[in-house]
Amino acid sequence: MTVALDLRTSHVIRERRTVRTFADAPVTRDTLERIIDAARWAPSAGNAQPVRLIVLRPETDRATLPALQAIAQESKRISSYWVAMFRPTGVREYVIVADPSRSGGYAGDRGGHLVAAAAAIQNMKLQLHAEGLGAVLYTHWIEEKAKMLLDVPRTWSFIGLLCLGWPVPLDTKERRAALHRKSLEQIAFVDRFGNASHWPPPQTPRDELDITDAIRRRRSVRRFTDAPLDDARVTLLLESARWAPSAGNFQPWRFIVVRDRAVRERLQRAADLAREANADLGLSGEPRVDLVSAPVVIAITADPQKIGPHVHGEMTHLIGASLAAENLWVQATAITLGAVLVRQLVHDLARAALAVPADEELLGVIAIGEPAEAPPATRRLDRNELAREHGFDGHPGEDPGIAPLPAVWRSERGIFEDRSAR
Repeated sequence: MTVALDLRTSHVIRERRTVRTFADAPVTRDTLERIIDAARWAPSAGNAQPVRLIVLRPETDRATLPALQAIAQESKRISSYWVAMFRPTGVREYVIVADPSRSGGYAGDRGGHLVAAAAAIQNMKLQLHAEGLGAVLYTHWIEEKAKMLLDVPRTWSFIGLLCLGWPVPLDTKERRAALHRKSLEQIAFVDRFGNASHWPPPQTPRDELDITDAIRRRRSVRRFTDAPLDDARVTLLLESARWAPSAGNFQPWRFIVVRDRAVRERLQRAADLAREANADLGLSGEPRVDLVSAPVVIAITADPQKIGPHVHGEMTHLIGASLAAENLWVQATAITLGAVLVRQLVHDLARAALAVPADEELLGVIAIGEPAEAPPATRRLDRNELAREHGFDGHPGEDPGIAPLPAVWRSERGIFEDRSAR
């Protein structure tokens, strides 16, 4: 197989595609280790690193993989009660992403472990493309059964399954549909939600890092110089975020580019009050970020109506927005900018400052600029801590079995007949 390494970050981000059909060819252990290493360098609140991976291989997990596929099929059959788009298809599993229900050490975190998991997933997807591989993330599961099969602790969250391998390029309707993206004018606003703007064409600097270096050099930069950030570079960052994957290609994200000082002062107050509240609770929280002096602050929102139309798809809008945030952050690193995601906010105050509608969820704000500091690399889990074979503790759990379902569903959406049951 041909391996395409040392690709420019912007090229990898824009050319990466979801792959659902794979060749019958092995992925070497060295390649898999590089992919896992990319996940190690993903950000998380307080460097809590809540993500764990379970690696499954066809040659060693012959019982677990068919059981996982059966759970996926059951999830699709149940989902078809509401959405009759799901049909039985083959699933090829290699890596499972699982995540605990703990996060970054401050109150009002609102799913920080999901944000961290999404960052790790996107790092792996970008590294996969650089290796010439393809992948698809499955998030529709009967979560309790999947956790039972892989012996995942009850209090942890089962995020999904990342299936990877050598891609077989097919000209499918799904693949063509993934190329359709909302324009920046539709999703990127200025200072307030809905305040549309015309964005100039993005410009890629000649000295851009390749994706492998960008993933590993990304840091949380909280201090910036007073050097301005021009619209061409901002557009490049927005363009990179725009090409993130999302469940059903629903593209649930919106971006608000904040340059107005008054708005940034209100965001600063929302962040400072959250820090004070956490200090009163005895929580350390995140270090302070000077949002007022940052050249640009980009807020990211997610639409809860644009979720995966399936069982346990309720949080896919948050995952999608987090994938976009990681694209933006890695792209900023590749063009020598510093950035940090701030989620420790009094959300109602931040939403009011940005005029975020009641039916949108605020993921957080990213401060971006020329770095005035060079933070050292934080301690990372080693590969053996992050990734384990077969199951959560190195061995599979118990097959929960598949419950029989009626061959015909009747609901308010009409009648759906499962012909596979015949």
